[in-house]
Amino acid sequence: MLMMPSAYFNHVIGFGQANFFPHLAIPFLTKLIIKNFIECFSILRILPDLLKEEEGLGAHTSILLLSHRFALEYIWVHHQLRPFGDAIALQCPKCYTIRTLTFKLLDSKSGSYQASCPCGWADKKPSGLGDTLLPKGPTGWATRLLYGTLAIVDGIWKLPCLMYNIV
Repeated sequence: MLMMPSAYFNHVIGFGQANFFPHLAIPFLTKLIIKNFIECFSILRILPDLLKEEEGLGAHTSILLLSHRFALEYIWVHHQLRPFGDAIALQCPKCYTIRTLTFKLLDSKSGSYQASCPCGWADKKPSGLGDTLLPKGPTGWATRLLYGTLAIVDGIWKLPCLMYNIV
């Protein structure tokens, strides 16, 4: 008899980088296992705080939280290295200087931004993030809903501790 996927798991943690080296995630996964399976915290609640401690991991990959009702992608954003979550080259394509590019958000709805260099080079780029919740500062983790609704995520966030069902 074929069972629904939800009978096998509650949440799946994934990594968004195609050529990701798993050993880079060992500290993150160790903390996640302790918080979830030993201390019995909800993955949805502990993941944002754990990711704040693991910004180095964000330079290499996004983090996916998948469940049978919703999916979230956490994308590390840095104002010079990963503007609006995009991995970019650190070198200007015109003058070839390193780390002189600056970025400005053009349209928050579509996530398009402009990259420019003091040499005069400029280019408009779509970030592809769309309706992503960006961090309050220039650096941090952005959150994107992949499927499900924000009402489902909010409802699960508000569950009391006894309802976490982590088994």
